[in-house]
Amino acid sequence: RLSRRISAPARAQSHALGADRARFHQPVGGVAERRGEIVMQDVRDALRHAEGDAQLDESYIETHTSLVERRLRTLKQGQSFAVMDISGDMGFIPDSPDGLYHRDMRHLSRFALSFAGLRPLLLSSVVHDDNSALSVDLTNPDIEENNHLEIPRDVLAVQRTKFLWGDTAYERIGLRNYDVRHRHFHLAVHFDADFRDLFEVRGMKREKRGRTSAQVIAADCVVFTHEGLDGINRQTRLRFDPAPARLEAGFASFDVGLASGERRSILIDVQCIRTGGSVEAIAPPEPFTRAYRNLRRSMRRGTSAICRIESSNDVFDEVVHRSAADIYMLVSQTEHGPYPFAGIPWYSTAFGRDGLITAMLMLWADPNIARGVLRYLAATQAKD
Repeated sequence: RLSRRISAPARAQSHALGADRARFHQPVGGVAERRGEIVMQDVRDALRHAEGDAQLDESYIETHTSLVERRLRTLKQGQSFAVMDISGDMGFIPDSPDGLYHRDMRHLSRFALSFAGLRPLLLSSVVHDDNSALSVDLTNPDIEENNHLEIPRDVLAVQRTKFLWGDTAYERIGLRNYDVRHRHFHLAVHFDADFRDLFEVRGMKREKRGRTSAQVIAADCVVFTHEGLDGINRQTRLRFDPAPARLEAGFASFDVGLASGERRSILIDVQCIRTGGSVEAIAPPEPFTRAYRNLRRSMRRGTSAICRIESSNDVFDEVVHRSAADIYMLVSQTEHGPYPFAGIPWYSTAFGRDGLITAMLMLWADPNIARGVLRYLAATQAKD
């Protein structure tokens, strides 16, 4: 039974719990179906009973999207993390939590790839075993022009490789023509930056917001600028290599021609910036290849002290390897040492209890995590 003083988040969880239980029992038959109805009735009775006593908690945040309804892909590095759908796009569905986040602010709320206005067809999508990058294989849909099939589907291959390094998100769009003829097509990227913090993304309404603007500052570069009410100037800078045929604030279009078997790449970097200076004064990020190499080296250094485990069972070894990769993806380097952040995709921050539990369980494998957690918590201990 639920408590009389039920909180709003607990009510939402109860709805989900009741629905899951009912759904779990339905296939078994009449008895189980009745059991699911009883569970749901218990939840309804408890909520009805609590309505008269409980008010919406002031920290309650409405949500209109469910993370379990969609298969999401997540990357994290340092103070940045990205939430994407399985095609590597962000913001394809409105009011979703997709985006590129840096220091609790969403710097990129939309980033979607299209062929002649159509979404590519998904072939495969996988995050690398060490969580360093996302690889997505796509192909073109049927592309028509003037009611005529101009390019049949499955003749153009698209491979997207995405990763995070420092304050920048990198992407390589690899194109290849598998047709026997030369093919010319239009590839477009739609993007936007709403500069909403994590609480706003979850549904919190703010009475006032800062001022956001967008500007094309070069043939290959767009800058979104947000003057926050907190006095911090935030920017999202997108660069394209090669320069697109058409570039606007929110749209880039490429005219691509590929001979049979020809390959071509489009490189895109999205830099998240916190500064009070002008947009022209920002140094460009590292090139794609160098950034990926430095990311892999940094990951090897971060796990150099971990205890290695090998067994006679390949499946067990793979589970241990993947578990270690997941833990170290969450670890962020703070001024006090490594700390396992938690909460993605809703948060990416230090939780005291979670950090202590993780540090204790990882003590035998890597004591550096425990050292970083204890130092961080000691330095941020409340004084009052």
